[in-house]
Amino acid sequence: MALGGTYFAFRVLAARIPARLRATPARYFRGLVPFTVRQVEARIESGCAALAATCVLLAAGMCMIVAGLVFSVGLRAGDLLQDAWALAPLAYACVFYGATFLVAAAAVLALQQLSQASDAQAAYRALGRLGVDRCDICGSIRAQVAASFITPAAMACLHCVFGFALIGLLSIMFASEGFLLFAGATVALTVAVLAAYGAATCKASERTLPV
Repeated sequence: MALGGTYFAFRVLAARIPARLRATPARYFRGLVPFTVRQVEARIESGCAALAATCVLLAAGMCMIVAGLVFSVGLRAGDLLQDAWALAPLAYACVFYGATFLVAAAAVLALQQLSQASDAQAAYRALGRLGVDRCDICGSIRAQVAASFITPAAMACLHCVFGFALIGLLSIMFASEGFLLFAGATVALTVAVLAAYGAATCKASERTLPV
């Protein structure tokens, strides 16, 4: 259900947001904005399934990390120290696989962007022949990568609202401490990982420019 709903949401966003941008010609027809919007629009339309899977993977990874920390470190700070040792193997598995999901999702996004940047070489070459400055093309690439990373990350955070609510309720029932700290740290870690992969993707895409 999460995967299907996310896929549908991405399809709607791919249709609605570009239409709204085109509704204001003064902003839309400025610099490489039409080119950038069309590139992002095409990528989302063709990669909605991959973006939806990546979004769900990010959300699952964040929830698993928070759950692992809450029911291990959090219990050790509470009144159920003996339960923390019993749950330690499961908590370790949750944190380990949750972190793996985060890295895997970021890597999938990066590989998808690099592949699409390679496919767009003809378009970048045409821009160069038209006299577009390389800095403007690099700015377009950075905007495309940012949109492709931020959109699934934002959607994953929306998914996590429900997962975090359940984990928070269970942490109260088991008298576990530090839920808000663990949730905030996990979101910050996710943002940092995606930002690092996004920056590396921008650099790699810019090095492949034919102009």
